[in-house]
Amino acid sequence: MTSLPDNTTSANSQQPQRTQVFISYSRKDKRYLDELHTQLSIYVRTGYINYWDDTKIRPGAHWREELDQALNSARIAVLLVSSNFLASNFILDYELPPLLAAEKRKETKIISVILNPCAYKLTELANMQMMNEPSQPLSSISESQRQQVWLKVAEEVKNSLGSA
Repeated sequence: MTSLPDNTTSANSQQPQRTQVFISYSRKDKRYLDELHTQLSIYVRTGYINYWDDTKIRPGAHWREELDQALNSARIAVLLVSSNFLASNFILDYELPPLLAAEKRKETKIISVILNPCAYKLTELANMQMMNEPSQPLSSISESQRQQVWLKVAEEVKNSLGSA
């Protein structure tokens, strides 16, 4: 079993170490998030993966601070891309810019999954390889095929975290 380091700052830097997975999605697509959670659960249980999404925010928490910390700690960003995702001003204006900037600095790896037909080609995501074929969004394939995509995502996350 592998364990991940805590999200702490190094002595030489004020930036937190990037050790976790950040999942960005539209709440309207929660069923897909639930499918991903199921596939990630064994990796979480065995200590390979530590992920964050907004379902981890507890009542009374300062959600914006938690979100900022999660964005700054993301070594992997899993984007659940859909028409709902692209319609979210919050995602496009607040979550995506720091993730893309970190990706350009090679601090964060972005893994995108196309959930349904959408205009992702009008975004910076068009230049990145998707985990699934955009012509085969998750909404158009069988449950078994979706589970294969989610397993592929989980394995890519685990392998990417283990390679640094």
